[in-house]
Amino acid sequence: MPRAERKSVATATTQTGRSPASKSAKPATAAKAAKRTAPTTGSPTAVRNKTGQNGQYEGIRAELQADLLRMQGEREAGLAGLAEVIRDSQVGSGDDPADASGKTFEREHEQALLSQIDESIRDTEAALGRIEAGTYGVCESCAEPIALPRLEAFPRAALCVSCKQKQERR
Repeated sequence: MPRAERKSVATATTQTGRSPASKSAKPATAAKAAKRTAPTTGSPTAVRNKTGQNGQYEGIRAELQADLLRMQGEREAGLAGLAEVIRDSQVGSGDDPADASGKTFEREHEQALLSQIDESIRDTEAALGRIEAGTYGVCESCAEPIALPRLEAFPRAALCVSCKQKQERR
């Protein structure tokens, strides 16, 4: 399923509690579904062994690896752009204040973009690490399974929807 379609399905599922294909079905939360299928021990290890070991995340892993390569390329281009901006700002050191502030703005803009790319790279590497460790798809806060539509829409997700909402309210 193309990424755009997955996002629309995930959005429809999270807004209505039902997938678009089952409009008449009762809404079910991911936690309830997980409790029905999770082992009775309730330990994160039991959930971990059930969720990631069978290769169900191979498509997500491939997507994350491709994103990681793309972002690393963007980072290299951003570093080159930042070096150019810094070099240009040193050349015209006798410019008027307006030119100096424009160069400062450009430098800060490049640095902010690099910061965002670095954060995305860290999140992607962490998600790939969770796949390798067998903990991908398990909320880092409550140890409940993360809904597959959320993982398909946002593969770097480390928190389930309810824990993410709690975090954002703080």
